[in-house]
Amino acid sequence: MVAEFKREDFVETEVQTHREFVTEEQLNQWNSEGYDIEMYGKDISLVIIGEGHNNDEEQKKQIELIRIVKPEYVLHEFLRGWIYNPETKKLEKQGGRIFNQDDNDPYNINIPLELLAIANEAGFKIIGCDLTGGEFAENQYTKLSSREKKFNIDDWEYKIAFIKRESWPLRDKQMIKTILEYRDKSSKPIVSIMGYHHGDNINNQKILQKRGFSYAYIDQKKDKEEK
Repeated sequence: MVAEFKREDFVETEVQTHREFVTEEQLNQWNSEGYDIEMYGKDISLVIIGEGHNNDEEQKKQIELIRIVKPEYVLHEFLRGWIYNPETKKLEKQGGRIFNQDDNDPYNINIPLELLAIANEAGFKIIGCDLTGGEFAENQYTKLSSREKKFNIDDWEYKIAFIKRESWPLRDKQMIKTILEYRDKSSKPIVSIMGYHHGDNINNQKILQKRGFSYAYIDQKKDKEEK
């Protein structure tokens, strides 16, 4: 299940700026489901979770891990460019992001209820780490429009496939950007939850390893054939 918000829950404020580590032993003790865990470096200050989306069992294990890690920030794909602030129990816009009408629709902000509850209990903020609808439109429809004019494309299925394919690298880039930003803001480990396709892309391209970051990647998708 996911949380529901009303339009008045959306307020426009700038992000307020403001390291402990996760051990291999902690992750192994937590990993009762036998997820694949890849660790890079010794001092783990970032845990990336690649999930299947809207899976109650996966979300339950995420909450267990959050209780162990005790993060100041949890990054989540579903919040796009929003921040959930447990002090006000409202959604705040991240500074410097582009929003459109689609982003202001409460039905498009799907925070898992258990994550919302533990954020309120523990006091950590939930940070959106995906493209907003406004950013998606600005980047993708501009590219598609140019391609349509060049090749006279009117196939709707092709257009959808093109937009989806072209959006993946941009979405991954935004997720990495958000990880870097909030890792530098916190003295506690960061937990970042995203779809396993994004997690695999970021991990397999060794983007964070090349920057010298120590982190753990947890792949919650057990059946590798489904990938």
